[in-house]
Amino acid sequence: MLKITTLRNATRQADESWAIVRSFKSKSDWIKQVPALSPTPSLYNLALNLQKTGNWNDNTFMDIYVPQFIADITNNEEAKHLLNYLVDADKQGKTIALCCYCANEELCHRSIIAGILYGLDCNVETDENSAHYYYNKYSLTN
Repeated sequence: MLKITTLRNATRQADESWAIVRSFKSKSDWIKQVPALSPTPSLYNLALNLQKTGNWNDNTFMDIYVPQFIADITNNEEAKHLLNYLVDADKQGKTIALCCYCANEELCHRSIIAGILYGLDCNVETDENSAHYYYNKYSLTN
């Protein structure tokens, strides 16, 4: 199972816990930082600017952030390798928690990752919605 959650909700009960963030302040011995599954610095800064100007909402997330995040993941060999690792780990029955700082899961890159993994036939559990919801919402093929 792949558990999509916040760092605040992460527990030691997973076989592995990944902080899918660019910057990780904690020196936890049980959470591994995995920046390749986080937004690029330019996309992160764009999102921050949209938030600062009051323009961060469902529309900007869907129209700007999601396509760019998916394009960045698609063009990142390390990210593709990590996604393949997660698919294999799920098939082997491992539990891996994928965590970040964002409070609102629906406007966070981890929801996109959840949708991608669901689309790859993984057993995905999220805090707020089903991975099926995210797959339908963020799939660029719909």
